[in-house]
Amino acid sequence: MRRIVFIVLIVLVAAVTGFFCWREFAVPDIAYVADFPDKTAAENHFALKRLYVAVVDEEAFADALSGLTMTEFTEDEMMTAALAAGNPEFYPVFYYSVYKEGDEIRLSAYINIELAEKQTQSRFTFGKADLEAVAQGLTIDEVAVVPVAGRENEAVKSIVSEDKTQMAVVDFDKASSFEITLGGSSGTVTLRYVYSVAVDTFLDKIVLEDQLAMVHANISTDEKGNVSAEFINEPYSSLDDLDGGAA
Repeated sequence: MRRIVFIVLIVLVAAVTGFFCWREFAVPDIAYVADFPDKTAAENHFALKRLYVAVVDEEAFADALSGLTMTEFTEDEMMTAALAAGNPEFYPVFYYSVYKEGDEIRLSAYINIELAEKQTQSRFTFGKADLEAVAQGLTIDEVAVVPVAGRENEAVKSIVSEDKTQMAVVDFDKASSFEITLGGSSGTVTLRYVYSVAVDTFLDKIVLEDQLAMVHANISTDEKGNVSAEFINEPYSSLDDLDGGAA
């Protein structure tokens, strides 16, 4: 009897171990499909939603888009078409906001990994991520970076140029958010996230490199001192796209 119990336990342990090993190693290839700019949030707030899928069917994506008659697709229509291209696997959302704190203009941002429609689990995360910002008509007076909970002792370096028009945050993947204090009243701040996508397991496996999310925040102040912001995202998903667009 003990021998049978012992054998059953061995089989169970082997099965559980095998399942988790399979889950760790059976990681699908993923690819970028589309961005979904969300301007429906509160005033001076913006979210850039980005979808990566597995088992990409580009023909299905093209067919779904061709069935739409509008020149500019709604977010729901784009999402429906994108989901036709494959299984949703990675859905990071880049959040931005601009507001007034006393006489100072503040620009804050953070990234959140969410679940897309029909996505049941999240198996991917950010690998290394860096952030760059360039200001025109405004100055970058101060940068405050909030570390990820549990990683407060790991330094997240922020660097501001001497003329206060450029800044960079290295290893932004260790941060949960950042806030820039701006000098001036009107101008544009261009924010660039450059990041890799990694498997969210104990394996240190990078599946995509040099991904790029670029957003322009056009900031203005009226005669009453009220600040407003218009956000425009560039149609680039990687540094290769940026290099190709510049060629």
